[in-house]
Amino acid sequence: MRDGITRKLAIRLNDHTRIVCQLMVVGAVSMSALPDAAHAQDDVQGRSVSQRSADEYASSPVHIGPFDAFPSVELTTEYTDNALITQANGRQDDVIFTLTPRLRLRDQRSDRVVDIDLSAGIRKFASIDTEDSEQLRFSARGMWGLGTATQYSGAVRVNRSTEDRRDVGSFNSVLQPIAFTDMSAEAGVDQALGPVRVSLNGAARAVRYDGLTTIGSEQFDLSFRNFEVYRATSRIRYARSRDREVYLQLTVDDRSYDPAPTTSGGQPLYQFDRSSRGGRLELGYRQQITELLYLDLRAGYLLREYDDPALDDTDGLAFQADLLWNVTPLTSIEFSGQRRVDETINPLVSGLVRTEGRVQIEHELLRNLILTGRGAYARLDRLDSDNDGDQWSVGAEANYRLDRHWEINLRAEHYERTGFYDFAQNEVGIGLRFNF
Repeated sequence: MRDGITRKLAIRLNDHTRIVCQLMVVGAVSMSALPDAAHAQDDVQGRSVSQRSADEYASSPVHIGPFDAFPSVELTTEYTDNALITQANGRQDDVIFTLTPRLRLRDQRSDRVVDIDLSAGIRKFASIDTEDSEQLRFSARGMWGLGTATQYSGAVRVNRSTEDRRDVGSFNSVLQPIAFTDMSAEAGVDQALGPVRVSLNGAARAVRYDGLTTIGSEQFDLSFRNFEVYRATSRIRYARSRDREVYLQLTVDDRSYDPAPTTSGGQPLYQFDRSSRGGRLELGYRQQITELLYLDLRAGYLLREYDDPALDDTDGLAFQADLLWNVTPLTSIEFSGQRRVDETINPLVSGLVRTEGRVQIEHELLRNLILTGRGAYARLDRLDSDNDGDQWSVGAEANYRLDRHWEINLRAEHYERTGFYDFAQNEVGIGLRFNF
């Protein structure tokens, strides 16, 4: 058995080495064409209207040791016309109440910053009580060595929640939402070498599902949906000013899914082994063009190979683009787009290439009233099927700060998917938040 495991690890290492080599060939060609370029500035670039500070409406922190604490509690009420995400002939509407206490902690000094975020949620449906759920989220992130040539970072996250039925990877046909625990950790180092900065980041993620589900006439433990992802990212940045940089980024990952359970007849529950490995290599450019226009563009090559020979490997264009235009001091427009391979959480969607674009408009109508409009469209390419999908949404939001403690939020959204797991959903909601 030990020899078998060793051979398997050697094969995976060899596969990763080959993928990295293929991606680096593309990167070498790209870097050879680079003009003189860009050090990214240390301060925050590209702030939209909603991200700017409004000191007269900011709550005062509670001091706990070295931390500034920001406790809050929020109550939201929303109406949805399709609570179970079904097609038109089976839609059920409902009113949903959510209570979310939250505590944010921040320790910021000249050489380090540590952020901790802890929240819990209770979600209750007025009619469909099988949809009731609880959430618990914890995250901690730190950066050390700020202002020096060598900087370190680390983060941990734990999310205990239930699946959102409208996510592509969810089991939206089950009677009750499926509970899961999502755990991740990452660590990184960033080193300055003159005008060049080199960073390396490693991350691990594990997702564990609870409960049972009935498929056909048989019952299965949902642990068959468990998976792990291991990822490494390296970025080389070069800059000659505070407002402009060029960079080359390489990401490789390994996605490992538990094997499919077998039916009473001895057949695998689903057809494909979704485990895979791959990566993407992208050449990027970031610039604060003016005080009103900020962009971050990167494009390159992605590659993903599946363990199962029945699944088509994926390669081709990878890109991500972010543009922020502060049209006036009171209005911001944000554009973003990307192409990526989704993590295939649902075994019935064994592969999915997502190409999407988003736009968001923010306007400061009053100093304490921010209006937001947003829209998004995604093309969903299923690698193993001709039934590709289209997904789009439009929404509006108003955030009104009464004073340093009270906030009111109003929102409305239309969300729709066609091609597979078709559905449409409309939601409107109001939230009241108190900052202690």
